[in-house]
Amino acid sequence: MDWVLIGGKIREVRQSRGLFQSDMAKILGISQPCYSCYESGKKSISFGKLKKICQVLDIDIDEF
Repeated sequence: MDWVLIGGKIREVRQSRGLFQSDMAKILGISQPCYSCYESGKKSISFGKLKKICQVLDIDIDEF
């Protein structure tokens, strides 16, 4: 999987929803720096976390 592209898409949708990285991190129960690594593609995202991100952002996981 191309984590940079996935992270970029997540960032784009998050910003369009008016959420901050800190908001997402709190919802996911992780630190903001960890969440930032997801968006930058520096860290892979587990299926469970990706599913939760999609639920929060109201997007279909199949978009990835």
